[in-house]
Amino acid sequence: MAEILLLRHGQASFGSDDYDALSDLGHVQAAINADYLQRSGLAIDAVYSGSLKRQQETAQALVDAYQQAGKPLPEIITDPGFNELENEQQIAALAPILQQTNPQLRSLLESNPLSKKDFQKILKIVFNHWVLDQPEVEGLESWLAFSKRVSQSLHNVVQQQGSGKTIVVSTSGGVIATIVALVLKMPDSGVYPLFEPVLNASLTRLLYNSAGDVSLSYFNDCGYLRSAEIETGRNDLITYR
Repeated sequence: MAEILLLRHGQASFGSDDYDALSDLGHVQAAINADYLQRSGLAIDAVYSGSLKRQQETAQALVDAYQQAGKPLPEIITDPGFNELENEQQIAALAPILQQTNPQLRSLLESNPLSKKDFQKILKIVFNHWVLDQPEVEGLESWLAFSKRVSQSLHNVVQQQGSGKTIVVSTSGGVIATIVALVLKMPDSGVYPLFEPVLNASLTRLLYNSAGDVSLSYFNDCGYLRSAEIETGRNDLITYR
């Protein structure tokens, strides 16, 4: 059996001018994950990443850790098919419409400053509308288009790498949730409950065989981050956003 490790990027820079860059904590999380994989002796055959900065920085942390240990990895393969769904664009396009009939959403949108918790509530309302009602908005990627490109990118990895390989894909929570739902053949309504709990710098493991059949081994593992908290006395390494 071959394996694909879906690695969620470290914490992004929420509330800053450049959300897409890893925060200081995000860099620490990515480094802890990279060190864990390297010290575990995992032999990685290929590293894929979406083209977003936070995904690339997380993948590069892995490459750097292996390089420093004298175990160089192949060059990162960039596939924009693993880019995250357009959260901010969805909210900008859909929230003004939805708030007209949703008082809770209207109240949340008036929050200033907007907390991470309130942003997640807004995202849930908008995301579920985007997935379940499938609105057609010019310039906004549809749920069908998003899920198709994510599925195609996963298929491409399996076909390109073949059997017996260990592959890491640096990507994002929405992509991971969508892939898991597709692998488990879940209805669209099951995607958001998978999306919300995906932790920064967590690992989700898939197995696949020579016939291209893909199965889920585990989801959203962050044991190495919890171990790092115990070892360092920190209590801030487990984050959702």
